Amino acid sequence: MEAAIEDLEREQRLTRKHVQRVEGDVKPVNDRAYENKVEMVTFRHQREETEKESKRLAGEIVSLRGRIARLDELCEQLVLLRELKISPEAYRKSLRAHRRKEASKADGSHDLRKACLHAAPAVGKKWRQLYFYLPFEPARDVDKRQRDVILLDTIASRKDLTDDEVARKSLEKWQTFHRRAGVFDLTQALRAIRKAGLARQIENTFHAHVPET
Repeated sequence: MEAAIEDLEREQRLTRKHVQRVEGDVKPVNDRAYENKVEMVTFRHQREETEKESKRLAGEIVSLRGRIARLDELCEQLVLLRELKISPEAYRKSLRAHRRKEASKADGSHDLRKACLHAAPAVGKKWRQLYFYLPFEPARDVDKRQRDVILLDTIASRKDLTDDEVARKSLEKWQTFHRRAGVFDLTQALRAIRKAGLARQIENTFHAHVPET
């Protein structure tokens, strides 16, 4: 009986030592797991901050591109003034007269639809780039435009649409969201994607008016 008790006590001591050794091994693992968790949370936070900053910068890029397009437009006007050899005041008077003439017509939505149909084949695969330059009223932020593009890509994939057809659909969507859109808005965006020749062609065909400077 005493021998059995001694064996039991000896086994108990060995078990305690084994438990202590295992606990000693587990602690570093737990510490490392905690450190990994902290690093993961930190990384996730940094990624979220980076994504926010990327979206902000993307919005600024869209805004800057719009300004660049406007500056290009002004440069073209200056070149035209030089070629026509007329004063800026005379040119502005001509523009105001043209605007009054345009205002006496219909709202121009029919011309815009025709201009978009005319532009779509020439825009082709650059329709995504154009969509981010088009103005919206009310404003449509970068995230919403990205969702629009993804939806159009999905539709194009399902229906096996050509680039020309998707370009036309993207311009139709733009007109849906921007009820006050005009031909001039389209030509500005076309210039922003280096389609100045197409923009001039549309202006000459559909008489897009230029806002006063």
